[in-house]
Amino acid sequence: AQGTTLYGAPRLALHPFSPERDPYTDPQSALNNAGIQHTAPLTDMPREKWDAILAINLSSAFDTMRLALPGMMARGYGRIINIASVHGLVASLNKGPYVAAKFGLIGLT
Repeated sequence: AQGTTLYGAPRLALHPFSPERDPYTDPQSALNNAGIQHTAPLTDMPREKWDAILAINLSSAFDTMRLALPGMMARGYGRIINIASVHGLVASLNKGPYVAAKFGLIGLT
C-alpha cells in the first residue's frame, strides 16, 4: 500500500513492522534491494531526481532496518540483507545520486 510521498518518491506503508506487533510475529529476515536511477551530469541533475533516488535507494533500507530490528533483537535472531551494486564500491560517470545512495547503503550495512 502506498502512503504519502517522501521527496516526491512513493512511500510504502510500513505497517508490517509496527512497534505494536508481537516481536515474535515480526519478520525473521529483511531484504533491501530497491533501486532507481537517472543519469545526468551533476550540474544538470534535477533536485527532485536526487531526492527520489536517495529516498528509494537508501532511506527505504534505513526505514526497513529501523522498523525490523526491534523484533529481531527481542527474538535474539534475525537477518538483514542489503544489496547494493558495483556502484557501491566504484563510481560511474553521470550517476551521482545512484552512486551516493549505493555507497551509503554499504556504509549503513
